[in-house]
Amino acid sequence: MQKKDIESASKSADDADKAVSDLENFVNGAFSDGIIDEAEAKAIEKYINVVNNTKSAVEATYNKLYTNVYLSGTAKTNLLNAKVSLFGAISNLITSINTAIADGKATKAEKKAVDDKFALFNSALATFNTAVESANKAIQDALKQFSSDNTAQLSVLNDRIAAQVTRIDNIDSTISKGGWLTTAEGNTLYASKTLENGENLISYINQSAGNTTIKSSKIDIIGAVTFSTLNSDLQALISGKADSSGLGALASKDSVEKAMLGSTIIVGGYLNTDMIKVRRIDADSGSVGGFTIEKGRLIWTMSDYFGGTSRSLKLGSGTDKEGVINVKFNPATDGRFGVCAIGATAGGSAAIYGSSKTSPTYPNNYIYAGYFDGNVNVNGDVSANGFFPRDSNGNTMSVVSDGNFAGLGGNGWTNVRVVKGMIVSISQ
Repeated sequence: MQKKDIESASKSADDADKAVSDLENFVNGAFSDGIIDEAEAKAIEKYINVVNNTKSAVEATYNKLYTNVYLSGTAKTNLLNAKVSLFGAISNLITSINTAIADGKATKAEKKAVDDKFALFNSALATFNTAVESANKAIQDALKQFSSDNTAQLSVLNDRIAAQVTRIDNIDSTISKGGWLTTAEGNTLYASKTLENGENLISYINQSAGNTTIKSSKIDIIGAVTFSTLNSDLQALISGKADSSGLGALASKDSVEKAMLGSTIIVGGYLNTDMIKVRRIDADSGSVGGFTIEKGRLIWTMSDYFGGTSRSLKLGSGTDKEGVINVKFNPATDGRFGVCAIGATAGGSAAIYGSSKTSPTYPNNYIYAGYFDGNVNVNGDVSANGFFPRDSNGNTMSVVSDGNFAGLGGNGWTNVRVVKGMIVSISQ
């Protein structure tokens, strides 16, 4: 690659030399009578375009040569200066020619100015070619030094075969080694690199009849990865953790052992496994069972027979008209209740409890299906088997109940019917 870059730079410089020589020959002929007609002006413009094209080619090959990792020091600086001088000479030459032909005439002074610019170009091109040759020599010298600092060793003994390649990079000040060792017990494949700051990077693979160890600061695996079993100590740890944490069927010993017999597949960012236990999962989206994660909320929905949403459950803060637990329900499909709470069987318990107070009051000895500590408003009918008012201390008050009372005048009432403390009818 280095030789090709040198040859390309030299060829592009030769092409530029030829293009400028062709331009010089035509300009000398056109300037001979002091008159620049339209045809001559157009021809000169074409020659100038050719010069500009070869200039671009010189720049492209120069960039490859200048950025060569084995080029440094004085040779690199001289190449840069030579390139700047050459490009300046080409630009000045073209400017001088355009100035001379602008008015259709070429005076002796203008012709001399152009001739001087041609001479400067030739000098700059010679300097550039010299710089390219110097750069070539500097690169070759660096390559010789690089080659002399690479060693390879192969050792074959009765009990082992070993190979190692060492490279000392004098440019980056690093030492790299790679090799392998084979014995009757197994194989070792290793690579190391000593950086300029003295830091050592080491990776290796140790293989024996019953064990393989891979050590590296970074391991990149391309392709599907399947785990058939885990280390026995890790299996015991997972089983113990699952048993002691009381996670039920999911984390029971049988479930964990069954998962251990499965496999784990990792492809890129995709993970497929039978069971996973972690301390924390951060998820912006996804699904858990029938729930989806949306904007920090867990949302479950079910469709009716026509594809519409018949019911939904949302956990987490939503809009101003939604609760932290928000339920929408209609019995279009299976299930008859939006919220169903069953199981208040002991004194002082309630299947559903609600309080609007900062210091709530809780049930004492009675069993409640629903206990509400605060004002309750019902927009609709209320059906009850009994009604028991309480005083300010929460004690049940005695009330007149289950009777008909007549002759209650004063307000025009004559007959009143009371059932369990509630007036259920009034007539005159």
